[in-house]
Amino acid sequence: MVNGAEYTVKAFIPNPDSVVYMVEPGIFIVSGPPEVILVSSPTTQDLQFEGLEKGLLPLFPSKVYASKENKSFVRTRPFDREGFTLTPTFAITEFKAQGQTLLEAYLSITPRSYNRKFADFMATYVQLSRVVSLQGLQLLSPIDKEHWTTLRLPHRMQGGIDRLVKLDEQVVNDYNNKASVFGHP
Repeated sequence: MVNGAEYTVKAFIPNPDSVVYMVEPGIFIVSGPPEVILVSSPTTQDLQFEGLEKGLLPLFPSKVYASKENKSFVRTRPFDREGFTLTPTFAITEFKAQGQTLLEAYLSITPRSYNRKFADFMATYVQLSRVVSLQGLQLLSPIDKEHWTTLRLPHRMQGGIDRLVKLDEQVVNDYNNKASVFGHP
């Protein structure tokens, strides 16, 4: 629901004014927002709300009133709307995506908030390399040329790679020298 947190919907309590159609066991069509949605996750397992099973977190709808005074809405007549301020979706950070293979992904490749000048090289690599084909890759916004030209390995990481290359060369040389001493080609 927030920052890649994962929750499972366990139940919902329909609004008494709504009509509920059961399509098949476990799948319902409801004519309006429910009174409450009950969710759980490992982070809610210790929560206890009176009258609910331990670990369940109740989500309630919110009501928004819009009028001419409310500049975020462009309407000629006031209205109100009630609903849940969440959208069912699946979204993860590149950290959580590591090691996963995705058929499709919608990506936002932007500089880090803590360093707006540079895009994170490793994060961009992880984001792009999770999708199995270009057909499954969708970019949510154009990538600024500056973002691509500023992608660099962090200094310490580049130093580590350089060190590994030298160690690799040294191991191969040491092996070849010892092999020639023992009569191996």
